Amino acid sequence: MPPKYAAQVLNTLEALASLANPPIAANVRKLRGPGSFHRLRTGSFRAVFKVQGSQVRVIRVFDRKDMDRILTSIWS
Repeated sequence: MPPKYAAQVLNTLEALASLANPPIAANVRKLRGPGSFHRLRTGSFRAVFKVQGSQVRVIRVFDRKDMDRILTSIWS
């Protein structure tokens, strides 16, 4: 991942973690499927994360072209 995007993803995730209700943001969507995963969209990259209490647990960060393959591996 290019450093520019890595910093952008990290800054956005840190901002989400500081919110009282992290999944509520314009670039965050709840994913369908098993579990309570959310997807953060930042440029051409996606971060899949799970909210556990007051913590945001990042599962994986990847390029959007790999989304279907990655989500299948996360849910298996």
